Amino acid sequence: MGQMKLEVNGTTYEVKIHGDKILINEKTIDLTKIKENEIVIDSKKFYLDFYERTGIGMEGKQQSLLLINGMAYTIVKIDTDQETIKELRAPMSGNIIDIYVQLGSYVQRGEPLLVLEAMKMHNEIKSPRDGKIIDILFNKQQPVKAGEIILIFD
Repeated sequence: MGQMKLEVNGTTYEVKIHGDKILINEKTIDLTKIKENEIVIDSKKFYLDFYERTGIGMEGKQQSLLLINGMAYTIVKIDTDQETIKELRAPMSGNIIDIYVQLGSYVQRGEPLLVLEAMKMHNEIKSPRDGKIIDILFNKQQPVKAGEIILIFD
């Protein structure tokens, strides 16, 4: 299970990931119903565009931009105890283009781990914590679905 807090336009959300399910403030979203650039929640369709690391927000935190049906939302990840993070999950569906680490590699938070191609864009995925890589579940050129575990930390 992955867990984090996100701040979206000033509102904080608790996010928990259980396999193919995401709980946002205890409301379940089924990841198997997410397409490349759209998501269905309560029978409503939302079109998504995500721009990672668009700038520095308040308090010096890195922010990203999410467009939902053309409306912009700024997203800031709230730091929690990074040692509780044991898995790196795919943030979106796509193909793994490159993997920069090996089994047993020691990485630092923010260090690039791999490149994930999604929606014809190459997204560099960085480490959410300091630690040792104890398992890598995918190889280069392999497809991955949003929410699938890519690698495991000590």
